[in-house]
Parts: sequence; structure tokens; C-alpha cells
Amino acid sequence: MRRWPNNTVLVKIDAGIPQDKRHHIYTVMDSINALSCLKMVNASEGDSGYHILVNTFKPGCWSMVGHTGSDKGWQSLNMGPTCFSNGNRVIHHELLHALGFFHMQSRHDRDKFVKVYKDRVVPQNWEANFKKKGEDEGTVLWLGLPYDYNSIMHYSTNAFSLNGKITVEVLGKFSGEIGITRVPSRGDVAGLNRLYECWDHYLGDDIPGATPYKQIHQKYFKEN
Repeated sequence: MRRWPNNTVLVKIDAGIPQDKRHHIYTVMDSINALSCLKMVNASEGDSGYHILVNTFKPGCWSMVGHTGSDKGWQSLNMGPTCFSNGNRVIHHELLHALGFFHMQSRHDRDKFVKVYKDRVVPQNWEANFKKKGEDEGTVLWLGLPYDYNSIMHYSTNAFSLNGKITVEVLGKFSGEIGITRVPSRGDVAGLNRLYECWDHYLGDDIPGATPYKQIHQKYFKEN
């Protein structure tokens, strides 16, 4: 688990991000701070601490996963021009990547809940966006929480489609639409607080199918 030390995350915004887009990033940072015990801090230019650099260096919307500790002294969170559409969904999504979360459809147990059509996915997007994580790794990453169709980390039904056809098909009884949530779900918030040991915030013990956090904490965060 590549957590940010001391639950503190410095964020710098590159000059290439337009001024009228910056308040959206600050709003999401404030939201994460309010929902968790994390401290996402708008770092000044003179701050030399390790940080996330929100930038437009490359096309697309993407982030490194978790605290990488790059020798550069920062890690990239790329926000191209189209990343600011659809409310603040993409900003939430990418910041949660940076805090340590993979895509929901990459869970090791996803085949019980969705069918992913590999032959319909643009090949260069398969590895990072759809490939399943190993069971051991996945158990830690999702920290006893059930599969969440409402997660802001879930892709839509036709994400990265090669031919316009469905790439992610819901198999369960979920009647909503996946991949459209604009704010973190209960499961997203609980996962964040479980990962960062935010005992005085929402931990999701009331979510059907969730393993009580105390049990998860004893197993993954403390010596047995």
C-alpha cells in the first residue's frame, strides 16, 4: 500500500492549468479533506516537499497510483482540456488514483459482477485500465468492502471501446448506470478512510457485505 506519509498530500498546480479550472481542483481537495482525515494542501511555489503536480504535459486524464516517491520530488497528475467536463468526476477519479486506488473493474473478483470484453477494448488501454489485480493485492486494496457499481472509480459501459460496443457489462441486479457518478460513493469514502486509518470518519461498516473495519485493520495494519 503506497500511502502518503502522515496523511498529508501536497498539491501544486502547474501554470499550464487555466485559472478558471483551478477552483474545481481546490473544491475536490476540500471535499476529500472534509470526508476523511487526510490533509490535501495547496502547496506554494517555494514548498520543496514531495507533491502531486497537476499538469497538462500530455494528452488525456491520468495519474500515478499512490505515493510513488519519484526521485523528481513530485509525481504527475495529468489533466488535459477535456478532463474538466462532466462536473468534477474526473478530478475526483484522478485524485483517488493518486491517493492509492485502482479502477473498480480491476478488482480480482470483478467477474462475479461485470463482464469485460477484452476484444472490444482499445489495446493500449487494456493493461492500465481493465487488467485484474491479483487476489492478494486486491484484498488489501479494497480493504473488505464489496464491489461497488456506484464507485467513482468505475468505468462506463462503453469505456475505451474499439468498435462502439459495450466493453463493461453489468452482471448483477444493479439497475443504475455505471461510470457516471460525479461524487465519491459511500464505498469510495469508506475505502479512503479505511486505507488511511481515519477511525473518526465513515468506515462503511453498515454497507451490506462489508467486513468490519476493525477486523481488516487487525489483519493488514497491525502485527497478528
